[in-house]
Amino acid sequence: MAQEKVMVFIDMANVYKTAKKLGLHIDAEWYKKLVKEIVGDRKLVRAYFYTAMPDQTKEPENYRKTRSFIDALESSPYFEVRLGRLFYPASSKPFTKGVDVKLATDMLEYANRELYDTAILVSGDGDFAYVLPFIKGKGKHIENVYFRKDLSYDLQRKSDLFREIQAK
Repeated sequence: MAQEKVMVFIDMANVYKTAKKLGLHIDAEWYKKLVKEIVGDRKLVRAYFYTAMPDQTKEPENYRKTRSFIDALESSPYFEVRLGRLFYPASSKPFTKGVDVKLATDMLEYANRELYDTAILVSGDGDFAYVLPFIKGKGKHIENVYFRKDLSYDLQRKSDLFREIQAK
């Protein structure tokens, strides 16, 4: 029997926001360990990290730190960062645009192309629950990995397996 092929899809803004609330420091090494742990002895096809880059002219220090973080992630085999963009409204803090759509589209596209057997979604964002039945309809398995503080009942209900990230 062929080894199960796994792709990991990580919503970095969601993970970061929740980790920060829990007082956790997460860096590239933390993500590398997380991917290794959740994939286990299965074959990792690729781990995708979805985020956005700060504007270098508006946030030069944050841009530098984010660039260094992304470079550290991408130095690992089979790791790839997929970028959306940051939107800077005049009256509030910047927020990401296009990231969730890229993640959901990639999950569906790669399922259609038969590139994985199991998708592992690392996010507690319930908006992703909508796409999961379409992926399962392609005969794929869905695992959801999340922080308890960021649990989406809808994601949990529509995933085949779900697992809490242990805050360490």
